[in-house]
Amino acid sequence: HWYTFESYDLYSYNKNMASSTYKGAEVDAYIRYSLDNDSSTTAVLAELVSRTTGDVLEKYTIEPGESVTFSHPTKVNANNSNITVTYDTSLASANTPGALKFSANDDVYSTIIVPAYQINTTRYVTESGKVLATYGLQTIAGQVVTPSSVRVFTGYDYVATTTKAVQGPYPKGTVYLAGTVQKDTVQYKVIREIVENDQAVLKFYYLDPTYKGEVDWRGTDTTGFIELLTTSPTTYKVGTIYDYNINSKITAPFTIDPTKNVMVFKESEQNEQGSKYRVIAQWSG
Repeated sequence: HWYTFESYDLYSYNKNMASSTYKGAEVDAYIRYSLDNDSSTTAVLAELVSRTTGDVLEKYTIEPGESVTFSHPTKVNANNSNITVTYDTSLASANTPGALKFSANDDVYSTIIVPAYQINTTRYVTESGKVLATYGLQTIAGQVVTPSSVRVFTGYDYVATTTKAVQGPYPKGTVYLAGTVQKDTVQYKVIREIVENDQAVLKFYYLDPTYKGEVDWRGTDTTGFIELLTTSPTTYKVGTIYDYNINSKITAPFTIDPTKNVMVFKESEQNEQGSKYRVIAQWSG
């Protein structure tokens, strides 16, 4: 038996494939990730699932350190890029065996932490601290678990139920690379920082067109990047409900182009052909 812990909707991937750059088409599917009910394993089942029928279009079992390639997108349109899912162990810790990176070409669209197996315990305790009974249930981190029901113990009256969150995959203060985009002049990466046990922020860094040195596309070094925006804290613990950013404060200094009403952050030098590009943005939402 497999237990689904996360999914990825292909939204950004589809937008790119259907763009004039790729001249491909959207794939009407999503990626579903599941763990086996055997807690001695760390393999992940990755499935490409049809949004229309719910049928599994392509699937692979991935072990830590492995990568698999989904070819179904090229059956939809030959110009589409194949999808690669990598089980990255560089992010492994005592609380997770690693992360799943969804990529196509040089773009990393999604990084999802693989949850660890854990025991959720209900304890029946008196106000003086005496333990009357315990009940344990094996789950995977992120599953919604409710305490066992109130039970009757002779000589004791029920007072209250309290709950405590289980530690997430990473402790507060952890940072790691969440995604990258390297396409023509669109060059940026996203870093995720854990700010509370069940909350994280995303920090968007765009490549500085005036920077001449080497930059790090595989890690969290931000030398040569412009910090553009830090999202409001988002909760990553449950289900398919989106937790939208509500922070509109732009971090980097900018000017306004009055002719196009866009924010201008940096401008490159002219190349031999006399062309240059700018890092610009227009806020919406």
